[in-house]
Amino acid sequence: MFSCPSCGGKIIFDIDRQKPVCEYCSTAFNVEDLGPGIAQNVTTYETSVYVCKNCGTEVTSPDNQVVSFCSFCGSESILEERTASIHSPETILPFRVSKKEMHQKYADALKGVRYLPKDFKDPKRIDSMRGIYMPYWAIAADFQPRLDFKVTSVTSLPSNYERVNDYTGSFSCRTKTRFLTDASSALDDTVAAQIEPFSEEDAVPFHPAYLAGFYADKADVPPEKYMAQVNEKARKDAVRAIKAACPDKEADIRILPTVRDEKSPLIIMPEDREDYEASLVPASLRDYHEALMPVWFLTHRSKKRVSYTIANGANGKFYTDLPVDQPKFWLVTAGIAAVLFALLSLIFFLRPQTALVLSIFVVALTMQAFRSELVEFVIHETHLLDLGATQTSPDALQKTRKKIRERKSNKTAAVVMTWVFIGFFGFLFLIPDAWGFSAFAFCTYSVIVGAFQLHAIIKDTRKLHSTLLMIVGIAAYVTIIAGIVLLIVKPVSDLWFYGGCLFCLLGALALSAMMIHCYNLKASRPLPQYFRREGGFNDAQ
Repeated sequence: MFSCPSCGGKIIFDIDRQKPVCEYCSTAFNVEDLGPGIAQNVTTYETSVYVCKNCGTEVTSPDNQVVSFCSFCGSESILEERTASIHSPETILPFRVSKKEMHQKYADALKGVRYLPKDFKDPKRIDSMRGIYMPYWAIAADFQPRLDFKVTSVTSLPSNYERVNDYTGSFSCRTKTRFLTDASSALDDTVAAQIEPFSEEDAVPFHPAYLAGFYADKADVPPEKYMAQVNEKARKDAVRAIKAACPDKEADIRILPTVRDEKSPLIIMPEDREDYEASLVPASLRDYHEALMPVWFLTHRSKKRVSYTIANGANGKFYTDLPVDQPKFWLVTAGIAAVLFALLSLIFFLRPQTALVLSIFVVALTMQAFRSELVEFVIHETHLLDLGATQTSPDALQKTRKKIRERKSNKTAAVVMTWVFIGFFGFLFLIPDAWGFSAFAFCTYSVIVGAFQLHAIIKDTRKLHSTLLMIVGIAAYVTIIAGIVLLIVKPVSDLWFYGGCLFCLLGALALSAMMIHCYNLKASRPLPQYFRREGGFNDAQ
């Protein structure tokens, strides 16, 4: 613990004054006054290590204090403490946004958000927000200083003409000084991306005094995992630098190898393809170091799940998981549904067969929506986009991202086609003579699309080992088949058709409940287990 030389009081780093300050006599100090740091080639420092007995998380702090809860799993048991000598990171970006400011930002963000669990607005819980320095790798990527290119720029002119200008010259491939990548498996990469960017250029040489009053996590993901990602970022930066150097600022400039590719937005045509490929790959990922970045951390625990609110301690940008309070949601939904049913009953009257066809179609659409939510949940729960997760490799991540882009593209096309289908055949419903054909189209669509969605739902739920979600998906498709059977049998009593409508709508309702269930799980994560966390810095060595 840093003690005040004047009164012996505890020293903490004051965010507003950007200096270490005594809590009792308010004397401010320069960090250099409190001992040597990395600038004086001191590569280790003594600190207290706090270990959570429930999840294995380790956080450090130079302050000797009692830690009554874990910010990562929400456990309220007192954490074990030990003293250790920790390797000093190279740089640190001090907190710039105070806890009071974050409380206000958090309160403003939750205004108007309905159906939130009460715990999210509990002042006592909000006050447990903690400042934690999260480890990042600051990786430098170098290109050759300048590269010779033959550049072709194309400018569109009226009457389908183009003006083509050729330039030959030496272009700079400047990139950022360093690229930051999350070095802690405790912070999911997809969550960390929500509060970026951090400015490594504003970081200062590390000194333990900056940690006074805060905590720090440790690096446990080796930087090699992120080299391909940094390479891609550096390549894009180099392309932007070349574009900026092109004389035709408003031209359509595209970077290509020797063969023109219309899908690419720039044309840079070097004399040789090998020169082109070499020019878009950094000559070296020359060096890296560990940097600590400021993050405000707030945990909401519900049974065996935790939801996080995290914020960038330098600029205040934050992300929060927002689950839905299901009892509150369904109570309001039931009231709205009852009012709408009463109003529509006074305006519209549907034949029993027509009502059943529409109910079958609603189930098919709900299955589509459910499968879409299920895909997002699978990605979230299996950490497919978290490169810091031990089971994810850079190649697997790249393939997953490509599949997700393709799936989103296919999803957009499917939504457009569905609305075209609804518009066309829905219009035929209004024509008495065409009702049979329109009903056949809606039923056929429901059976085929429902079968495809059921197959996908079963495949996805197996990945999650969730029997409940699989059973609900199967049951929903059964309601479609049961409704089709009723339309084929054509019972005499209309009660059969209305009973079929109710049966189908119950299937759609069960799917909707599971969608909210999946959303709530997606707005949280399982209790973390970090008992086997490896040392990223040691691996890097």
